[in-house]
Amino acid sequence: MDASQYEHKQSKGTFDWNLFSHEFVCSPRMSRILGFQGQTKITYADFIKTFHPDDKAIWDYAIKNAFPREFLKFEMRIILEDKSIRWIKFNGKITYDHNKRIPLKIHATAQDITEFKSLLSELKDSEEKFKLLADSIPQQIWTSDTKGHINYFNQAVSNYSGLNPEEIQNKGWMNLLHANDREESIKKWTESIASGNEYLMQHRLINFIGEYRWHESRAIPQKDSQGKIQMWVGTVTDIHHQKTSNSELEYTIQQRTRKLREENVSLAQTNTKLEQFAYLASHDLQEPLRKIITFSNRIQQKYNQDMPEGGKAYLEKIISSSQRMTRLIEDLLNFSMVAGSEKEFAKTDLQEILKLVLIDFEELIRDKKASIITQPLPVISANTVQISQLIHNLIGNALKFTKEDADPIITITSQTPSKKFLNDFPDLLQDRQYIEIIVKDNGIGFDQEHSERIFTIFQRLDHGQKFRGTGIGLALCKKIVENHHGMIHVKSALGKGTAFHVIIPV
Repeated sequence: MDASQYEHKQSKGTFDWNLFSHEFVCSPRMSRILGFQGQTKITYADFIKTFHPDDKAIWDYAIKNAFPREFLKFEMRIILEDKSIRWIKFNGKITYDHNKRIPLKIHATAQDITEFKSLLSELKDSEEKFKLLADSIPQQIWTSDTKGHINYFNQAVSNYSGLNPEEIQNKGWMNLLHANDREESIKKWTESIASGNEYLMQHRLINFIGEYRWHESRAIPQKDSQGKIQMWVGTVTDIHHQKTSNSELEYTIQQRTRKLREENVSLAQTNTKLEQFAYLASHDLQEPLRKIITFSNRIQQKYNQDMPEGGKAYLEKIISSSQRMTRLIEDLLNFSMVAGSEKEFAKTDLQEILKLVLIDFEELIRDKKASIITQPLPVISANTVQISQLIHNLIGNALKFTKEDADPIITITSQTPSKKFLNDFPDLLQDRQYIEIIVKDNGIGFDQEHSERIFTIFQRLDHGQKFRGTGIGLALCKKIVENHHGMIHVKSALGKGTAFHVIIPV
């Protein structure tokens, strides 16, 4: 068979090498791959001269081992006349005499994989940069696979324990736990792995000087678009000072105000961490994520046919996980900007804001065949950007959690709350005039007992893993309302819809 018959859609070059006469016959494509543009006759000596000096041994080893295996498969570098270096992938087979004893000829294909190698290198660099950023965060972070086997610890874990990641893996991270806390911790972790519910546990961990300190360990499952758990991401927070008191007298005096103080401290710490994270997310975290997604997509588009099925699956997981992380970073940025933004108030026409929000959702409203019923809304003094985000999130929430067997009906109304109503909420100032905005839907609803939980950041109700989100949208709504010295509450019933009530000063 002629060597040119091995040509493969102009992506691979081919050659035949006679092992007795050393006659070397290559296809035009092979000639171009080796840098011999327009040269039709290439000798074996010409071919050998293109080898990178450091990779010549790779060729020798591959040829030596090809005979017992009867095939050739390896990668090496060549140097072109312009001194540029290219990576070449070789695949071939050995032709023997009729007794299958004496090798006669090698038939092989060659493919330039330089760009593929470059993409893999940049992808690796981006992943290493991402891990470097994780190691620079003081918070202890770890990850595990779907079976609960922990496969990554950041540097903060090693700094606390005094052990490197290999030592933690070999000795078992459970050995860091106090003996009295170990059984309960393992039990709860096993239950979370089996149920897919969040893991939350307070236990004592030994540090590098042999001291046990109280920590709160939390792990949240990361799911794909179908709701299937792909991995677990966990954090470990030092709560030793909250668990121990310097004296019984101090504890007695502070026990009535302790809960409020801890919540305020926790909120301040959360805001500080969010501001720090926002800086990292906007400048450092998003860039490697963009590169991971970009280069993964390019690899998928260009080399999909050459990749094994396992490689395709891994690449899909990389792209899916990166996209989920991007959405989470964007939501966190929105939350942190609202948490730290100055309250610049101006005359704000709620009716005009509602019109713009409904335009944003025009396509989704049409697709879901939703009916939007509105009443005129007033003009108030508010932060226009934040109020727009508030109404956008509430209507988006109503359009998301709809029933499959009923067209969505969403009503947006306003009213002036009575003084009797305001008296039930002591946090509202009695000398101010308030407006109550109500966004009501006929969606799937939820049990009223969860009415406070849904406004907590990262908290999502279990809807059978059908509805995707980051658990930040309603926490953002609550923060916006608090910025306006108002309050938000919700009334809902499972299967009967939900009504959000926003009360803010006029």
